[in-house]
Amino acid sequence: MEKLYAIATIVVSLLLVSAGAKASCWVKYTSEEVQFHRAVLNSDLIFVGEVKSVIKTIYQERRDSERIIDISADFKILQMIKGADSNSINVSGDNVDRCGCNYNFQPEIEYLVFARLIDERYRTHHCNLITTEYSDDIPSIEELIGSVDS
Repeated sequence: MEKLYAIATIVVSLLLVSAGAKASCWVKYTSEEVQFHRAVLNSDLIFVGEVKSVIKTIYQERRDSERIIDISADFKILQMIKGADSNSINVSGDNVDRCGCNYNFQPEIEYLVFARLIDERYRTHHCNLITTEYSDDIPSIEELIGSVDS
């Protein structure tokens, strides 16, 4: 178990050095390496997909701007990294759990998405890891998943 954790720590360290710190939803005293490790392990889906349509279901005015409370995005799956094999999927965004988020997805854009299955719906997970610049992240995520599955 210690060897597995050491390998995962090295992989995550390399990712964080190359991609910068991204996750911040865990308690501030937890190391960023552990945050990323938990994000990968706790996500039911990790995929690259292109947004086909978006429905922003609830807005709340907050000072001079609107805040998205709930969002639903249909994705065409380009690469499934972790989770169910599918050509398309719907992901909702809200703040159901402490790492949930309501990411403002835009149509026609490709994203690396982390999601969890909650109440029979896939929901965005770890907003700070959702990105449009993902090419360096995928091999590190796959390696981390592979080291845990072994």
